[in-house]
Order: sequence, then C-alpha cells, then structure tokens
Amino acid sequence: MDKVEFYRDSAGEWRWHRKDEGNHSVLSDSGEGYVRYRDAYDNAYSQFGDTVAYVKWPISDTGDPQEPVMEVEDGGAGSETPE
Repeated sequence: MDKVEFYRDSAGEWRWHRKDEGNHSVLSDSGEGYVRYRDAYDNAYSQFGDTVAYVKWPISDTGDPQEPVMEVEDGGAGSETPE
C-alpha cells in the first residue's frame, strides 16, 4: 500500500507527498503548503481516501504536532485524526 507522509517545508507550512510502496518514489504531492496540519491531512484524504496508509503526527496538549509514531491504513470516517 502506498504511503502519504506529512512534513514541514522551509517556510514552516505543512505538506504531504504520496510514496510508492515498492520503490518509495514520490508519486504526487500537495503542491502547496498549509498553515495547519489538519488542513494538509484533509487535503490528502480528500484525494486518496482509504486507498493509502497515512503516517500521522500525534498532537500534543498544546496543539503542536510531535514526531510521527504510527502508520494507519484507515483514515476514513470514524478514525481519529489530529486537529
């Protein structure tokens, strides 16, 4: 299953890229930065739904993203997503 990974760019905005499961090459990217992590996640999910694995960033009590700690295959309705 392909992966969608999230990262901060040099301007501090959130972006994502989708990587091929086999050779790990980048297949597509967000094309723009997002101030909020949640907006980047929602953009990726609107394009891929449950067809990819998402590498999510847990959110601290202060609302700041921490290091990614898990991969989930289900980003769909009812799953917990960061703010």
